[in-house]
Amino acid sequence: RLSRPDVSIGEIESIMRADPGLVLRLLRLVNSAANGLTRSVSSITDAVVLLGLKRLRAWMVLISMSDVRGTGADTSVALTRAHTCELLARRLGTTDPEIAFTLGLLDGIAATLAVTPQVLLDGLPPLTPLLDEALSGGANRLRSVLDAVLAYEQEDFEALAAAGVPVPDVAASYLAALAWTSQMVAPLVAD
Repeated sequence: RLSRPDVSIGEIESIMRADPGLVLRLLRLVNSAANGLTRSVSSITDAVVLLGLKRLRAWMVLISMSDVRGTGADTSVALTRAHTCELLARRLGTTDPEIAFTLGLLDGIAATLAVTPQVLLDGLPPLTPLLDEALSGGANRLRSVLDAVLAYEQEDFEALAAAGVPVPDVAASYLAALAWTSQMVAPLVAD
């Protein structure tokens, strides 16, 4: 789709959401391509815009020829967490759903790679303060969404109740995210 002259940023962002490894590479590309970056990155769309379509096209050709990590169960966990954060943020109305998706995705990638979020942050371009603080474990409205999702994943309903997030909202978001993830990952694992 990148080769089409009329491709939109929204289409690119939609494609990239399906591959956490690709998102991580995109963020690293933005970091390396933008020496002296003064703007913070808060979403996949920001990274695509900062890199630019022309550069992104060239890099995608190289990336597609390399071994892309991010299919199977690891991808599913990261994508489900990301989309659950997005849907829950939308339900609660406390923070931007797109930024919540990015937080969930980055947290899922860190878990998949068995590294701390701080190690992951070291290789990324500067994130917005809200996203950086949330990924680092700081208490803010964005982090509360991730904490609720993590509590639900771990079946820690006491922590969920203490956070004041209604269990039915998290459950509905999680189930919808599971269905979405299944649709997104199926083409990646098909022979």
